[in-house]
Amino acid sequence: MCGIAGFINHNGKEADGAIVKQMLQRLYHRGPDHQQSWVFQNIAMGYTRLKILDLTEQGNQPFVTEDGKGILFYNGEVYNFRELRKELEHKGGQFKSKCDTEVVLSALKILGPVTAVQLFNGMFAFAYYDLNRKELWLGRDRTGIKPLYYTKSNGITAFASEIKALFGHPAIPTRPDLHALTSFILEKRLNRITPFDDVQEIKPGTLVRIRNEHFEEIVYFDLSRDIDVNRIVEGGLINGDFLLNNLEELLSGCVESHLQSDAPLAFMTSGGVDSSLITAIAKDYRPNIQAYVADVKGEEENEVGRAKIACEHIGVNLKTVPIDLDDYLRLWPKVIYHNDEPLYFRQSIMHMAVAEAVKKDGYKVLLCGEGADELFGGYFWYEKVHRTWLMRDKRLAYLKYIKPYHGILKKLTYLESLFNFDALLNNPFFDPFSKDFLENRNIAAIGGGITKIRQKVIFKKLSEKLSNADSAFIARSIEDFELHLGTSIKMNDKMNMAFSIESRVPFLDNRLIDFGIHLPVKAKYDNGVLKSLLKKSAEKKLPHTLIHQKKIGFHVSKGMYNFSTNLLNGGCMEHWFKWRVNEKKNILAQIESDNFLKFQLMSAELWGRIFFNNEQSENLTEKLYM
Repeated sequence: MCGIAGFINHNGKEADGAIVKQMLQRLYHRGPDHQQSWVFQNIAMGYTRLKILDLTEQGNQPFVTEDGKGILFYNGEVYNFRELRKELEHKGGQFKSKCDTEVVLSALKILGPVTAVQLFNGMFAFAYYDLNRKELWLGRDRTGIKPLYYTKSNGITAFASEIKALFGHPAIPTRPDLHALTSFILEKRLNRITPFDDVQEIKPGTLVRIRNEHFEEIVYFDLSRDIDVNRIVEGGLINGDFLLNNLEELLSGCVESHLQSDAPLAFMTSGGVDSSLITAIAKDYRPNIQAYVADVKGEEENEVGRAKIACEHIGVNLKTVPIDLDDYLRLWPKVIYHNDEPLYFRQSIMHMAVAEAVKKDGYKVLLCGEGADELFGGYFWYEKVHRTWLMRDKRLAYLKYIKPYHGILKKLTYLESLFNFDALLNNPFFDPFSKDFLENRNIAAIGGGITKIRQKVIFKKLSEKLSNADSAFIARSIEDFELHLGTSIKMNDKMNMAFSIESRVPFLDNRLIDFGIHLPVKAKYDNGVLKSLLKKSAEKKLPHTLIHQKKIGFHVSKGMYNFSTNLLNGGCMEHWFKWRVNEKKNILAQIESDNFLKFQLMSAELWGRIFFNNEQSENLTEKLYM
């Protein structure tokens, strides 16, 4: 819907309105329909608007309370705003527009930010300034669908929807965070840390209150903390048909809520169960639907065939977006610029290609199917960790018989790992046959230490009332909700907003999150079928063969790796990580032998050249061919 940005001078110096306008220029793609700023004493804030609800000027921001003491700049959609509006009217709230922004402002003013934000069902990031208290509140939705960042430097706090806008302020330095980059290389992704020094991502489900130079972080939603294990236990006693009926009611209501728009909307329909089911349900409410799918050239197992079957069955139009190597290399640097970070997901480039096509066709909203795998148990590694713990429990039953041989086992490191129960509890997803795990010493040095601690805590909480196997299944899904999904939906937003397209994610409606995470494992993994309850619902809307085919996802053909790594020679990565001249040839050869490593290091190199060398996307595309 929008991009927001602003800053506070903590030394009391008058804020310069020209600076906030410079910051907003870097967010123009997020809101080309209207731009506005507000300056008062030492604070300046502004926004860029993408008109989705209430296309009139009444929807323009800032929204200001009647007494003039509360100022709001807001990005996103709160889907239950009509219900909230009625409640607020009973408490004295008065409204002039038909958009959700005014309801958000009224709730923040009447109820206070801490209470209000817990009532918002939607995706949002906002900046709310209370003139009476001289407090700035920054807030973000439960799952982080809408991004928001801030930084403190030289007596200034700046915030923005995208990191690049922070550097529109001349007092904010642009420096790489080598600790974060090291974590990225070792772990393949960033764990809620940014690759820029002193730039922080406001975590999902979090409010930040800033008064003078005092910062208070208030976590109003944390899935690991807020999950109710008793509800999962009780869910195991509920009839499966009852759960199915509840799911279908919720799905229908959530999709209907996400269709609220005064601007044209379309669907990302890959042919997988999740996006196809969302499209099928939406068809019940909107007969004329346009769907899109990426057609990656050279990939034998792409999604186009399945998407065609799904859309023909549902009765919706499907447009394929062809992507070849030229498209891939043309978009890659642009993707890096809009993502603000090196890439984990290779499909980010295909996602941007689809967004580009959607924009050309005149749409402003794109519904996607993210979130179902994490909430309803769709990834194969959930099955793997469940089976692993079933085997571990059997082995542990024999533990007492092998204690006399413990000394011998300790010498055989891998066998020790199979029987050391304390070690397994500390590493609930540990696979002794895989090298892809974190050693204890890494906790102190890289970002993944946070992940390891989080895994241990949630597994312990669950296993007090659930079996170890079920606990591991759910704990792994929560970890993916935090990290895998967190990375995916943040990328989603930025790829779409690069072309002024709003992403919507019906599966991440508050109601479905609460329902899905509290389902028992038997509703997610039944007789070898993953995502079993959701698939039962899908049987009523989609072809049976489509539902039970092997999951594909966005793939990248081998031909897409036919790019040059010459950029690494004498580039940012070489400089930051101090590659020795006599070792560089071997380093580059090793990188060439691993396609994913090659992609990630090249992404980091492109990121460095764009943000620190000020190189243009078009020039970098040319260099990728060399």
